[in-house]
Amino acid sequence: MQRVTTSKEFVHLHVHSSYSMLDGVATVDDLAQAAARLGQPALGLTDYGSVDGLMAFQEACRRHGVYPILGLEAYVTPGTDRSDPERVSWDKTSRPGRCNPDDVGGGGRFTHLTLWAETDEGLANMMEASSIANLEGKVAGYPRIDRETLASHAKGLICGSGCPSGAIQTRLRLGQFDEALREAGDLQDIFGQENFYIELMDHGLEIERRVRNDLLVLARKLDAPLVATADVHQTLPEDRTLQDVMLCISGGQKMSDPNRFRFDGDGYHLRSAEEMRALFADVPEACDNTLAVAERCFGVGLSPRASNDMPVPTIRVRSVAARSAKEELAGRVEAWLNDNYRSVPDAVRRRIDDELEAIAKQRIEDYLLALADATGQLRENGILTGPVYGADSLVAYALGITTITPLQYRLPYIEDVDTDDQPHPVTISMTTGRGGMKTVLDHLRNRYGNDHALPVAEYAQYGRYRAITAIEAAYGDRSGNGGTDLKPIISGLERLFAYRSASNDTIVLSGESLRRITSVTQIGNEPAASLDVRSCRSMGLSILQVRESWQLTVAARALRMAGATTAAWSDRNAWVHAQDTLRFLARGHTIGIPFLEGPCGRAFKEHPVDRFEDLVALMARNNATHYATVAMSAFVVRVGWVKMTYPAEFLSSLMDECAYSARRKRLVLEEICSMGYGTASVDINESMDRTMPEKNADGRTRIRMGLSTVPMVSQTMAEHIVDARRHGGAFIGFLDFLHRIPSDCLNERAIRALIEAGAFDSLNRHRPALLVDCAIEIAEERTLRIKRDQGQEPLF
Repeated sequence: MQRVTTSKEFVHLHVHSSYSMLDGVATVDDLAQAAARLGQPALGLTDYGSVDGLMAFQEACRRHGVYPILGLEAYVTPGTDRSDPERVSWDKTSRPGRCNPDDVGGGGRFTHLTLWAETDEGLANMMEASSIANLEGKVAGYPRIDRETLASHAKGLICGSGCPSGAIQTRLRLGQFDEALREAGDLQDIFGQENFYIELMDHGLEIERRVRNDLLVLARKLDAPLVATADVHQTLPEDRTLQDVMLCISGGQKMSDPNRFRFDGDGYHLRSAEEMRALFADVPEACDNTLAVAERCFGVGLSPRASNDMPVPTIRVRSVAARSAKEELAGRVEAWLNDNYRSVPDAVRRRIDDELEAIAKQRIEDYLLALADATGQLRENGILTGPVYGADSLVAYALGITTITPLQYRLPYIEDVDTDDQPHPVTISMTTGRGGMKTVLDHLRNRYGNDHALPVAEYAQYGRYRAITAIEAAYGDRSGNGGTDLKPIISGLERLFAYRSASNDTIVLSGESLRRITSVTQIGNEPAASLDVRSCRSMGLSILQVRESWQLTVAARALRMAGATTAAWSDRNAWVHAQDTLRFLARGHTIGIPFLEGPCGRAFKEHPVDRFEDLVALMARNNATHYATVAMSAFVVRVGWVKMTYPAEFLSSLMDECAYSARRKRLVLEEICSMGYGTASVDINESMDRTMPEKNADGRTRIRMGLSTVPMVSQTMAEHIVDARRHGGAFIGFLDFLHRIPSDCLNERAIRALIEAGAFDSLNRHRPALLVDCAIEIAEERTLRIKRDQGQEPLF
């Protein structure tokens, strides 16, 4: 970006996007496009307490030919420690119960401060400061930093004094000029005189006019430069209604409420350079300085890391002390060769050498070792593994990462790994049963430390249905109270973010602390990388995907019910009986079999096959790579073998997995009948918490429905009921049932569901009468327990 010397230019530095959740109503792409349309050379992004959108913003700006300035509007504690939740008042005249709107914002919890990254070190410091705020300073949902954090992370950052919620303007509104001067002086000392700017805003607000002269005086006293900003929250002026609706949604208020929270004044959109310079005609240098700040920040961005820069394990089992990852990998592969070949064939040796050379160029030795150890941890925990995509190599097979041997299926080592001299970001996707993601993540955290292996963040848009529902709640009806066209509001809201979550299947790995690269946020109780998976890939970070498959969960439980170990989940069993398995599936028993309930399943029913090679050819119609079709076909055969070998156990497990859906439940019942098994309904004295096979009076196997298959009955409640029966024997009546179950199981809706399912029919209580009486009897049992807890025992 070349220095601009004309008096017609302007750069917006204080900008919020939809990553300012439930506040900003501008997408980063719309903002960048609008800046380009206005002829503005650069654009800043300063979302509230969040750096989540910086990579998406950077990419959007570059698409539209606008230079991105990466920043943050930080929440700063009002002189307290970041972990201190105490509310603070600076109003010396305040009385208990009186709220002064000019006082410290956020109910006395924080002030605002604007930061922009001038150098790469400054960007890393800003990312780390945001991490500290999210992990250590969050109070009432607001991630806060304190002066200590600012001081230790100030290098390479430019600081703006902030909006009216900033500490300096707050002090000035309260008539505390000396304190405001002290606040500004402290910030100038922390960031350096040339790095601290006094922000001026003009949205036509009385609170801005009140402090305007004081800000100018303060700037002269400190010889601090001025910078003009607008508190941008929307792209266009006509987005104002959308902004109002968003604030109602976030605050649970109605548009018709005259006291609802709203932005007073105007001009919260991207205004033209002419408009901004007209607003600040008396201080043109404040507009000139927007260009100066932009120029100082030129060249700073989220750049691709050294690809596949893996962390150093904190705990690494080495067969030789101080062994490098490259040596460790070669040693494990050599040990596998020795275990499997008396004399290693030349073709196998050449392939291994070629693969190890390509792996070294990609620098993914430690990545593969971590994946191998994680796979071993899954097996130790009894969690089955399925297809592993992106690991089509003999080395991966030797490490136990994949069960597909490329030699048997002539799989070349060129489909998923580049073999040029440049490292490329690597992503391998593995399939596991339920609990696999947590097991793998815990293993990687133990191996590398919490700051080097984290789930990525995911951002969910409103979408049309959620947008319509939210807007109806804000307006109270679908008509916009008769005067507002809701269509543009719906189309605007559906593109914005409704919430974020920690990914349940994607982990990012980094040699450098993720606190300084992606920043780390707290989502619920889980730390997660602030950037999404696309942004992490753009930064060249290694990704591991752990996809939990419900079919694997079904197969694992079936094996446990049958008393088989997870060793039964082996290729040998599947391959020896592959033809029998495929013939079994060809008879129509495909419910619960991966890939055979969709397009591939229809093709399989039309053209059933009994050879593995033919199944691979069938799968190839829907997949790009030969390795993927082989892996998918092997998955089909392995799950199919479990169903064929342990049918009653498989069907029982399948019923539990599908109990959430009436349609799926019906399909499973049809499958149970087609395979010659009877069923037994839920019974309070016979059913276990989960569905189980049992023998009936004539010795035939039938499937007994589990308590947890009843709608409204949780797995925990079902386990408590079985536990009560195990310790006290069969229930002799409904009242006996109520007396013996834990208090948190006295859930009327769940108990009604059990009654409607016939669970109490064997107790000879008339079902319709029991439905009428149960509410009174449950209430009486609750009252009895309360009295007992208070020491009031009944006389009779």
